[in-house]
Amino acid sequence: RVWNQDEIQYINSLSDIISLVLEIHERKKAENEIQRAYSLIISVFDAVEEGLMVVGSANQTLECNNRFIEMFRVPPPLLNQENRRLRIRYIADQLEDGDDFMEKIYAVEASSEHKFFDVLNLRDGRAIEQISRPFYVQGKFMGRIWSYRDITKRLRAEENLRSVNSELDTFIYRASHDIKGPLARLRGICNVAKLTVTDSESSEYFNMLDHESKKLDSILGKLLVVKDLKTNKVKIEKVDFNSVINKSLKFLKYIQDFEKVNLKIQVDSTLEFQSDENLLELIFMNLIDNAIQFRDEHKPTINILIDIFKENNFVSIRLKDNGIGIDENIIHNIFDMHFRGHERSTGTGLGLYIVKTAADALQGKVHVRSKPFEGTDFLFSFPNRAILK
Repeated sequence: RVWNQDEIQYINSLSDIISLVLEIHERKKAENEIQRAYSLIISVFDAVEEGLMVVGSANQTLECNNRFIEMFRVPPPLLNQENRRLRIRYIADQLEDGDDFMEKIYAVEASSEHKFFDVLNLRDGRAIEQISRPFYVQGKFMGRIWSYRDITKRLRAEENLRSVNSELDTFIYRASHDIKGPLARLRGICNVAKLTVTDSESSEYFNMLDHESKKLDSILGKLLVVKDLKTNKVKIEKVDFNSVINKSLKFLKYIQDFEKVNLKIQVDSTLEFQSDENLLELIFMNLIDNAIQFRDEHKPTINILIDIFKENNFVSIRLKDNGIGIDENIIHNIFDMHFRGHERSTGTGLGLYIVKTAADALQGKVHVRSKPFEGTDFLFSFPNRAILK
């Protein structure tokens, strides 16, 4: 059959209608997808804990979530775009320094790149963290996102923690000094008793009592050291490493097996280093003490290498021993307070904690390598204040 012209025109028209219907359907489908995505974004926008406000490139308010409205108790009439300045003024009136807030807001919005952070102190006692970041679409600046988080509880908790820590420091200081007096007298009595008793059994008991009192004295001393590390300021001075190490050794020369120590010291002769000698002394003293305590009893000597050298603006301190080593499963815990990773641990568990705390106070970093029965290698890196000043 041959189609006539009217039939062909009708079929073409029908085809155009079908194409149009399909196009409308696809467009409606795309619009529904966009609407669904927008609804999802708004749902997430309102679900977050932070107050959020999105400002366009012309400083017009594009969107703000319910949390923002609740946080600043913004009345509905001020949510309109044309009332934005009134809304800023309304928020400013709730702050302890509203003029400063407004000045900063307008200064930040004058820049398309500036990131901003501030803490707003409200007259009702709340503290709100304010952060602003620019956002871009395909590289084009589109505006800013302002986020607000209520940090009142966190700041109060931090203040309470500082107060508790201060009280604890005071307690440790007073208790330690109160105990030191009677403890010193007890040790004195033990020493006198050991000189006067004649039977071996009594003498042994007094030796045990003296030994335990020394341990208690060491615990008190380390507690005071920890307290001082947390409160004292770092004292920067020129460091004489040989002098620092010798002072550390004087504190250790009476401990058991000190005479077995074979110490090798290598210090770069061109090194000029400024730091806190007292903190470095604590580091050396506790590391050497640790090497002695965890010596390998199958080896005749306790070999300790101390190597000190410079690397750019930093000074590296390496202390290596030939002790029993540290199991890889616990090596990440050795700097924890009161951690005892071996059955031979008889001390306070504060030695390496003091080392790490002192290193942190000097802005240092520490890396530890160890293998069981081969020894442990501590490597510290400290900024050289002589160069950085």
